[in-house]
Amino acid sequence: MERSTSNVKENPLSIKTSSFQTVNSIEFNSPGVNSVISVDTDRASLLTPFPDIQPSSITWEKLFNALELPPSFLNCQAPPLPESSKISLDNWVDPDIFFLIPNSDSLLDYLKKHFPKDTIFNRGLPKAEENDKYPEGTGILITSQSWHALAIHTKKQILSTPPTKLDTLMRLWYCHILALSKLGLIQIARAEIQKLGDFENDPKYQFESYPDIFPGLYGTFVSFEIRILKVLLLSHLDDTKQSLNGIYLLLHETKKQTILLERNLEIQLQLIIASLLIKMKNIPSAIKVLKKIQKKYPKHPEILSAIGRLHIQIGNHDEAKKYFRLVENLIKDLKKSISNYNQQNTPISLNAKTINVKQLHEIILMNRSYISIMDNLYDLATQSLLEVLSLNPNHLVAANNLALCYLYQGQLKKAIETMENMISAGPSLACSQESFIFNLSTMYDLTSNTFLHKKKLCLDRIVKYSKDGLNVSCLKLN
Repeated sequence: MERSTSNVKENPLSIKTSSFQTVNSIEFNSPGVNSVISVDTDRASLLTPFPDIQPSSITWEKLFNALELPPSFLNCQAPPLPESSKISLDNWVDPDIFFLIPNSDSLLDYLKKHFPKDTIFNRGLPKAEENDKYPEGTGILITSQSWHALAIHTKKQILSTPPTKLDTLMRLWYCHILALSKLGLIQIARAEIQKLGDFENDPKYQFESYPDIFPGLYGTFVSFEIRILKVLLLSHLDDTKQSLNGIYLLLHETKKQTILLERNLEIQLQLIIASLLIKMKNIPSAIKVLKKIQKKYPKHPEILSAIGRLHIQIGNHDEAKKYFRLVENLIKDLKKSISNYNQQNTPISLNAKTINVKQLHEIILMNRSYISIMDNLYDLATQSLLEVLSLNPNHLVAANNLALCYLYQGQLKKAIETMENMISAGPSLACSQESFIFNLSTMYDLTSNTFLHKKKLCLDRIVKYSKDGLNVSCLKLN
């Protein structure tokens, strides 16, 4: 492929669609473990990344989205597990249960192979020892996505926690396994959580074994978040079918419950099931799952939009347009004067979620951009995406799609500038998204060597702002 820095529209670049990745193509977040599935089938699908449906969009607080903490730890479990000498999780605080965590930074190790030894890259992540003495240390490390430090920090905290403090141990173990999974240490995470035992069948984890403490309760007292995480680790080990079966069993259990927390968990489990079905390339079944959720939340524009975008993935363009029309009509009903920007920050109550007019308008514009891309009308898609970014300059998906639209119009220089501007404006967000970095790296590769210095400047920011566990292959330095 001939390299060019031309931005002349009359000479469009010939780009293989497999050269680029989607940003947040389909991401239905489980409690702590993200299932991001990119579908690289054709140009339309590559340019139709999906905004994620976070738990906070439907049932839980925005804090859960920010910290990735289990909702039961934010909302307080009902009822909280009491501290009693009769229930002691001794094996949970046994030092022999832990495996050695590799003491290295894969990103810095990778860069050292490609740059002179005197090149200095400054990592901006906090360290475990800096937060050990603070009660909020775990939250700080999660917020900064310092997964290596979090794994070490939580291990120390676990070993110093009395085995009778059940809630504390479950919170720490959840965060510890989460950190390992974020680092890509799936085998270690799976081995450690297996050592904790059989949560579903071991009598020591059952309410029935302690009738004087839990009268009338039955089943396991181990938190749902840890149980979900244990099942989802299988999907990261390429055993998606078994993971899906495990989630369905948990879903069956929640349907027996009537309390609000369990109903919320039911919705979250259905979102996880949708993610796993997409990973298995079973898009029609994923659509059916989302339609079940949509029946419970008929006036939720994000769910309707997600269904429409899934229809795009399987080439059902008429259905996609139908759902996008439903979204626009729904939003008109929710707010008659959606173009009244004097009211753009007025909140609207929407199924336990607060959403404002500006956010609703973003949804409409993104859907319109997908339709334009689907019809190969990249100039119209560009207009919609520019308007999204005028409303929300930190909209990473819009910036990614805008850059790709410029690229397919032969404007490589403009595409690169769009992505560089996003890194400058929101480095913490952009530098933590592997697909975004991969796309920018690919665009640099399409240019002449004069862009090598820009790639180095970009790497400086990525090293400073990126999360732990970044897949270094997205940098494309080989």
